[in-house]
Parts: sequence; structure tokens; C-alpha cells
Amino acid sequence: MKDLLNTSWTLYRLSPLHHKEHAESLLTNQSALTTHATRLHDHLTGTIPSQTTDPETDSLSRTGALKSCLWTPLPQSPSTAQGILITLEYENITYKAALLAPESYNENENENENKNKTNIPLLLTRFPAPVRQSFLAFLSSTFDTYHAPLKLSTQFLSTSLEDYVNALEPGSLENVLREVQLTVSFAGAVAPALRSLNITVPRASIAGFVEAGSRRPGESILAGLSGFIEGHLAMDLDLAGLRRESAARKYVRVSRIACGGFVLGADGKMKLVGREDEGVSRACGVLLDAVVRRACVREGFV
Repeated sequence: MKDLLNTSWTLYRLSPLHHKEHAESLLTNQSALTTHATRLHDHLTGTIPSQTTDPETDSLSRTGALKSCLWTPLPQSPSTAQGILITLEYENITYKAALLAPESYNENENENENKNKTNIPLLLTRFPAPVRQSFLAFLSSTFDTYHAPLKLSTQFLSTSLEDYVNALEPGSLENVLREVQLTVSFAGAVAPALRSLNITVPRASIAGFVEAGSRRPGESILAGLSGFIEGHLAMDLDLAGLRRESAARKYVRVSRIACGGFVLGADGKMKLVGREDEGVSRACGVLLDAVVRRACVREGFV
């Protein structure tokens, strides 16, 4: 889990990885991981030019040569999913990616069906653009897998904030969250001159919204904040995305939530902030597992 913390990730959904030469799941086959690490190293050193006028690739050239490429298992724990950590060590910097399977997924449940393929629906990347593009091409050609950016809905962001807060230790809320910053985006047809609105819930007010939400069945922090804004500013934002009859559901969406514990964006960006605290570790695990399950939805894994 600690390898995934304090890093800004870009999220992708993956279809199953097919590996005809290995019947065993990639999650438990260190020999296969070593083989693919060597192949990825060769692929990256052969596909990314060392000299170019492109700004992004020119920036990459300053990282130095690729020294090592490692694929290591991420063991399942009570608070997080299982998967594979990919580490690219350059002379001047280290980049990471991770492939994650849901905590509840069991490769042995349908052994014949899962033979020669591994369902790892979530990909996290922390690569510059040239490396990311080459890495995705490697996955597609090697495992016959398809990738797509993982977009997150307003309702998912709202639920994620709620689940994270509920997993924290009592009394640690304000120290962990500090303040909550929301970015609200608007459809161009409704607000052509207003693309987004930033809302900050200060540290001193967070506990009040959490307490108010806990007193009402089905209520959430963002639903309570929506009611506060509507009552004081006459703006119907429906930040939680729960009211199907609300016009705001079609034209207003929460595109980013940032606080002292995590950052989560509708565009598929995520950062989990790690601390030496059992409650924070549990909350990070809850949020990460929710993102993994979200990646599974359209693939039919869960």
C-alpha cells in the first residue's frame, strides 16, 4: 500500500491481460513478471528517441538512461487490493505504475475460464507522456488488452468523500482533511462565461457538515453543502448528484475534490496522502478499493 501513497496517478481501465505462454495468473507468477520486466525495458529503450525537438521528449532526455525495470507483486492486505507494481529507474528519477485487481477477486474461482489471462482492471500511471504512450502500447501488443481513461462521476466522488471520512478514527477528521476544496464544472450551454467554480469548506466547518449528514438517513456531506449553498445563495447545485429531478444533474457536476487526505478528479486523477496513522491507512485503502471496483463495473468483473 505504501508504494501507492503520496503520488499523483492517472487512472485507466484495462480489459483482461492475456498471456498464452503462462497459464498461471500474473499476480502469483514471479517468473513471468521478470520476463515481462525485461521485455518492457527493451521496448522502452527501443521506442523512445534520445534526441528530439518535442518539449515533452526533450524533458524526458534529462532524466538520463533507463537503468532498471522491475515488476513486483503487490500482496493483498486487509486494507487494499492486490496487484503488480512497475518501477522504472532512470539515472535521475524513478517512475511508477501499478496494475490492481479488486480485493475480493479470486483467480481460482473459475480456474478454467481464467486460464492464460489475468483480470487486472485498474491501471495507475505516473509517467511522462512519451513513456506512458510507449508503456500502453507495450501492454496492448503483449497482452492483447485494451485501455481507456477511467472517468469518475459526481456521485462517485461524493460517495468516495463519504467513505473516506467514515473510515477515519473519531476525532481525527479536522487534522486529516484540514479543508475540503471542490471544483464544480458547468455545461457550456448553461453558463458559457462560467466554466468552473471553486468552493472551499474551511477546517472549522467540516465537522458541522459531517455531523449534519449523519443525522439524516441517506444524507451526505456534499448533499448538506448543497442545501447550505441553496439556502444562502439560492443556487441549486446538487453537488452529490442524487436528485434525478434536479436540472443541476444535467448541467452541473463536481469535477474535483481535494483535501488533506486525498485528491480525486472526474478526469481520472488521484492522489492518496499517506501518514503514520492507522485510520488514515484504512481510509486510503477504502478509497483505493472503491476506485478498483469502479474500474470493474463495465468489464463485468464484480
